[in-house]
Order: sequence, then structure tokens, then C-alpha cells
Amino acid sequence: MDADKILSLTIMVEDWAVYDNRFELFEDIDPFAIYFHPSSLRLGEKKKYLRHQDKAKYQMQGEIIYKSDGAWVVDCGIKLYSLNKLDSSYKVGDFVSSDVELWFDPLFDVYDLGNKEGFPKIVYYWSFEEIYQVIMHMEEVSENSYKITDKCLKVIKLNSESDYEWVGSESKYNSHYEVHCLLKELEPISGIEY
Repeated sequence: MDADKILSLTIMVEDWAVYDNRFELFEDIDPFAIYFHPSSLRLGEKKKYLRHQDKAKYQMQGEIIYKSDGAWVVDCGIKLYSLNKLDSSYKVGDFVSSDVELWFDPLFDVYDLGNKEGFPKIVYYWSFEEIYQVIMHMEEVSENSYKITDKCLKVIKLNSESDYEWVGSESKYNSHYEVHCLLKELEPISGIEY
């Protein structure tokens, strides 16, 4: 997607955000920020885009518009942030490229970051279109060798315990959500305003 066409994204949501009921889960429209994990950051061309690869994985190209010791923000058509340490050779104004995974932030980090001088507005209004619970099962097949299988459950509405399967942190299972969402407002707000 080019910068002017980012309207629909798939993002990951950690299971604790659902189980703790930290917000009105996936109601009509919610404001939230998206953070990313880069996997192969490098200098890039002066272009902005976010190209879907698989699930919540994208190829990102954009401009670093904010950098501090604790966080950095890239404008790739929408503003995304990362808490991953950024090498000192990168500076504000550099265009970078990376494969990234996108994650939901229920505004905890953004609220703190929004108090920093010069931190840009990165919270957008989104609507949730489809929600999938992904349960990963890890089975040891031999010493230090594991087989991982995914089970994907479509969740229609998250309003009762019957809508999702509790996996538990002490088991051989791990759970997260994949959410397909639509951008509702093109202009971001700050986490503090929310």
C-alpha cells in the first residue's frame, strides 16, 4: 500500500489485552496506536509505503520523524512507533526500510511517550472488521526440537468467556489475536488527548 492508500491492516493483539479487559474490546471504533518490531532495518529510498506480506507482517518504507533513547517513530503513510533500540547511525529525516510485524498498543506506552517534547501524534481511530484467536501448540518431537502448530478460531464478538479460549501461561500453548481493522480517520490524535 502506498502512503495514501493505507486503509486496512492486520495487526497482532496480545492475549493479556483481551483477558484483562483493559478497554471496551473491539467495539465499533477505537483509538489506538500501532507499534512495530523491525527485523532487517536499513537505509531506504525516499518513499513511504506499507506492503502486506503475511498476517501482520509487512514491508515498511518510511521516514524517521522522531528519535529518542526510548522510542522512535516512522512515517510510512501512517505513523508507527518502535521501542526497539535504534542504532545511533540513524537520524531524524532518514528514510528506512524493514520487514516489520505490527502490534496493537492500548495506549499505555503512547500515553507515557506523549509527554516527551516533540513526540508526534500517532493514535488513529480504527474499526475492527474480523478477529481471529491464534492458538499455537508446541510439541517436543526430540531433544531440543519442537513442532509448532497453529489453530485459528474466528471470533465474532468478544463480550463473554465463551467467545475465546483461555490458554493459560503455564501450558504448552500460546495465544494471541490477529485483527483486521480499517482506518477511520486520516489525521492522528495524541495519546494524551485520549
